[in-house]
Amino acid sequence: MVYNLPYRLWSLTPLQQSNPFGEFGQTDPRATIIMMVFIGVLVLVGVVSAIMGGGSKSSGTEARFSARRFRREAKKIGLDRERTKLMLHLIKRYNTKVPMRLLRHAGYLDSFIQQALEDVRSANLSDAVREQRVFEIFQLKRIITNSIESSGVARSSKSLRIGSELTLGIGNKWYETELLTSVAAHLAVAVPETDKGEQLRLEKGTPVKAKAVSEQGQVYQFASRVMGYGVHRKTPVMYLDHTQKMQKVQNRRYQRRELDAPVYLYPVSVVTSGKGKKAKRSAVVNKEQRRLGRIIDLSAGGCAVQSRMPLAPNTLVRVDFQTEDRTMITVYGKVLRLDQAGYQGGIMRIKFTRVSREHVNRIQAFVYGYEGEE
Repeated sequence: MVYNLPYRLWSLTPLQQSNPFGEFGQTDPRATIIMMVFIGVLVLVGVVSAIMGGGSKSSGTEARFSARRFRREAKKIGLDRERTKLMLHLIKRYNTKVPMRLLRHAGYLDSFIQQALEDVRSANLSDAVREQRVFEIFQLKRIITNSIESSGVARSSKSLRIGSELTLGIGNKWYETELLTSVAAHLAVAVPETDKGEQLRLEKGTPVKAKAVSEQGQVYQFASRVMGYGVHRKTPVMYLDHTQKMQKVQNRRYQRRELDAPVYLYPVSVVTSGKGKKAKRSAVVNKEQRRLGRIIDLSAGGCAVQSRMPLAPNTLVRVDFQTEDRTMITVYGKVLRLDQAGYQGGIMRIKFTRVSREHVNRIQAFVYGYEGEE
């Protein structure tokens, strides 16, 4: 390696005092020391440059985004091809620095979703297109959030909290119920009711499938069997055998948020007009039978309503209420279950059956804390 140093600099060095091509003779110690220091500095500079250059190259490789890897990870948490395509489009649009973090970090995802919602709401779009795009963004939020929050759930049925929602499968039918108590020997759930409002009574030892919602919102499925029947705090219960093997399933419940707001309930009747092939069924809202209650929690899939005059299970109902930002919401649903609440009447667990795109977006905006960003 040749270093083109100025001639004057070379002329000042003691190396010129001896013939470098001649026989070894006496050498000035100071020249030797200076030469060694100079060579050492050059070597050190070369090593540092190599390390810095190599580190930069490695960092760039690690930081490079792989769309293929992102698709693979997105599929694992339940995003289909179209939703993954939407995520990749938004990642490119916002020049997201660490895209993989969106699938693992709730706060990072939240900022990303807020930006997407703000862009859609400020865009020059028709109301129908805007609501559809907002809905698609909330679907991303729901699926990824549920995946992030699902970690760390215990796999034993003994870990289920009291009050957890359960669905029991017998044959091809599923029945909604609730975990009332859990002891070392068994689970005690409210006796499910048939479509006719009758208690479901099965023989001891009958195998059942169960789906339970954990405290984190993850849905688990497990096999059990009926151990018998009894009464818990004046409520008829079915005893189920415990299991140490709860299997995580893909379908997830909607995230809920507590809400204390008045609500109007209207029973809905299904009326059939005409006969034969010309018969038509239509829903009639019985406005003269309006009842007052209070909504105590809300999700995009349903709500819980407390009322002194609750409606019976399997009743179709229209629900009118306002969220905290005074957005008026109207939904249609079905009373799945009624929990007695003493002198306060009962708490109805209502599953939504029909909600407009606009109103489901308003509900999700409330649940995820975006209701003030219109």
